[in-house]
Amino acid sequence: SQNIRSLQMDECEGELDIIDHSVSHIDEFVRRSREYSKAIVLRPTEVNMEQLLWEIREETKTSWQGEIRLQIKGQGRTLYCDYYYMKEVLLNLTANALDAMGENGILTFGYETPRKNIALIKVEDNGCGIPKEEIPSLFTLYYSKHRDSSHFGMGLSYCQKVVRAHRGYLQVESSVGAKDHGTVFTICLPAGNRKRRIRNG
Repeated sequence: SQNIRSLQMDECEGELDIIDHSVSHIDEFVRRSREYSKAIVLRPTEVNMEQLLWEIREETKTSWQGEIRLQIKGQGRTLYCDYYYMKEVLLNLTANALDAMGENGILTFGYETPRKNIALIKVEDNGCGIPKEEIPSLFTLYYSKHRDSSHFGMGLSYCQKVVRAHRGYLQVESSVGAKDHGTVFTICLPAGNRKRRIRNG
């Protein structure tokens, strides 16, 4: 592409732009594939989940104009997990929520400990929702309902991989109804004596 451009063949500019865009897309695809295929090596610490969700809320506010809510329930605020990986998972889920809502909507982050040994982290949107038949495929590597070059179908598969490394699971509930529509992703993680179990895992 660069060699042809050096010949100053103006009639080829459109085709060269397409080539450059395709190469950039492939380069990003390979980079993400390498990153997401790496083994998950956890470095867990005591993470204040209310603070982490607040950080993500503030970062999201800088580039999105919708309403962002934070719902914290129960007394437990600290979870023994890998801060870096958990934040990356939550940012992935947030990006999906913003895609579903567009420029406006209601995004809700939630954290609760309904029982002593269970912690739930939620990312909820009131976007278009996900059809019931598509939900079983969401965590399949390279699956994406989007057809543009910015979606590679790796994000949710990677999120599931990280959550499983924490010995938890990731579930999704969604509705595409005319009035009641939106999606909730819930991360369910063990709490309590989690510190010892991660280290021995």
